[in-house]
Amino acid sequence: MLLALGIQDPALLEGITGWARDNRWDLDLSSVRHGQLPPASGFDGVLATVSSQRIANWLARLECPVVRMLDATFPKLARATTHYPSVNYDAEAAGRLGAEHLLTVGRPTFVFCRQSTGADSLATQRGFVRTIRGSGREPVVLDFMKDHPELSRNHPAPRDLVHEWMVGNLRMLPLPVAIMADDDRCALDLMAAAQAIGLDVPRDLAILGSQNQLHLLEVSPVEISSVDVNLQEVGRSAAALLADLVDGGKKPDRPRLVQPVQVEPRTSTSLYIGPHTGVSRALTFIRENLPKPIRIPEIAAAAGMSPRGLQKALLHEAGLTLVKEIARLRLGAAMQLLDDEELPLHEVARRTGLGDAKNLCRLFQRYHGVSPRKWSHAKRRSMHKLTGTSPANRDSTPTP
Repeated sequence: MLLALGIQDPALLEGITGWARDNRWDLDLSSVRHGQLPPASGFDGVLATVSSQRIANWLARLECPVVRMLDATFPKLARATTHYPSVNYDAEAAGRLGAEHLLTVGRPTFVFCRQSTGADSLATQRGFVRTIRGSGREPVVLDFMKDHPELSRNHPAPRDLVHEWMVGNLRMLPLPVAIMADDDRCALDLMAAAQAIGLDVPRDLAILGSQNQLHLLEVSPVEISSVDVNLQEVGRSAAALLADLVDGGKKPDRPRLVQPVQVEPRTSTSLYIGPHTGVSRALTFIRENLPKPIRIPEIAAAAGMSPRGLQKALLHEAGLTLVKEIARLRLGAAMQLLDDEELPLHEVARRTGLGDAKNLCRLFQRYHGVSPRKWSHAKRRSMHKLTGTSPANRDSTPTP
């Protein structure tokens, strides 16, 4: 089997190599290592991501099964390779997850920023916009290519022009702003634009990326939250599909979509943003001290308000109570840790401020109707069903 990866991502590669190891594949990584494509023969199957016409032309000469992963970089390449069976993440679901996360940061101006021309970007926008509108708010959509119709959609846009466009739009948006980018590269560009005009992240501008590409996000001066779209599972699912095709299996009628895992919250969306200063301070204090014991008088002191006044303002401004918001945030943090099956429940409870395993189980039962382990197992079964993989085919490596 050959890997022809024009779009390379460590998580995607890990998913493929994990499948290859478990199933004793002879995996040719020469094109990944050297960036050169070999003669188009001698392979039983090929896994590819398409970022250039050169790769599309090479794939067209192959006579073996091919599985394409992710969306092609440009519309022209997508059209040229649309006949290949493909595996991708569910971009619309990623947009929904992003919107749901940003709705918890308060009452800012909600924005979606679209820089890419791909179908994934449009689907992410669709999921985001529908979810924000469903909450009774109207989001702002910034679309770089719509504002620059003179540019080709099949070539990268000049970075200086993108930067200028972002700076101009950020200057005009009513602060505070919560913005979701169509991918992590766009989120990094937004971070640079915000710094150029002196906007504070996350106080003035909360930024959320998509794809959780840690090898890119590490360059950001402020840690950027991102939707984990489960690229490792995309790689594993694509390898499983290719194995089936090589064995004579039928080509699927539609692309196989992997469900995103969750939002990985980081500093860029860590503050609660709202018009009431005391409420914002209180909810920010909760988020920053989540693993520690939190008492209402301490929260009120951080907000500069009386406990009674804070409770009343919080209910009016955000429709929340302190006790329920603390429980919701801690349960959300616990859900992320439960992805690690080897982490004991008492450690999950300790790291999230829930005290002990008994209290963790009690709250899970109250809010979700099942135990923490049953919830995490149901989540995995749902993911396997949607991706067409089997739990028996997975190794013990935790999903990133």
